[in-house]
Amino acid sequence: MSLPSHPASTFLERPSAAQLYWLGYISASGRVYAQRSVPALVLDIDPRDLDHVHRIGEEFLDCRLHWELCRSNLNGLQGYIRDREFGKFLVQWGAPGAGEEDGSASIALIPSSLLPHFVRGYLEGGHQTPPFGGRVTPTILASVRTLALIGTEGFLFRLSDALSRYADLPAGTVTRRPKGRYMLTYRGARARRLIHYAYRNPSPSMPRAARLLHSLQKRANVTS
Repeated sequence: MSLPSHPASTFLERPSAAQLYWLGYISASGRVYAQRSVPALVLDIDPRDLDHVHRIGEEFLDCRLHWELCRSNLNGLQGYIRDREFGKFLVQWGAPGAGEEDGSASIALIPSSLLPHFVRGYLEGGHQTPPFGGRVTPTILASVRTLALIGTEGFLFRLSDALSRYADLPAGTVTRRPKGRYMLTYRGARARRLIHYAYRNPSPSMPRAARLLHSLQKRANVTS
């Protein structure tokens, strides 16, 4: 593959909206195995979003990445990307590692203007949590009753604090889950407010969210 010429430090200092979106997506559904000779990203994939996730290389690093797909008895469809430089970028941003407590994206590194893109990626990458983890994808805002994000305890509290500060969103509820993981939950009007925040500039976003996005835009036109 052909990586961009700018160093990792530039990427850390001036990330793009697309990079923050994919960092959120990867943080929600992937793990970086960095201790191998060539770091590997293992990404859990909803089969409905397979074409979408193949855009990671082009939108994250402006290059093509080689994918390997397999089907796990435990996690379903998974994608493997083995690339030294790509793995290095993800580790520098604190992407989740092999262990349940290994790594969480650093909220402190994310510019407040780009936080909505990170949150949108995290929501869309949540294959086991609402709103996109179920069999039915919401198509109108009124159908969004609950939003949930899974991660480490410290990461979720920092994310909740950032959303309170920048999205004027009351704190969500953080609860413990099995295997040392935690869940940040927003319900009712708070969940819908978070959708508005995450999709106020919705590029990129996955095709499965298009009908929900259309309903948000239609609602905005009516109220404007």
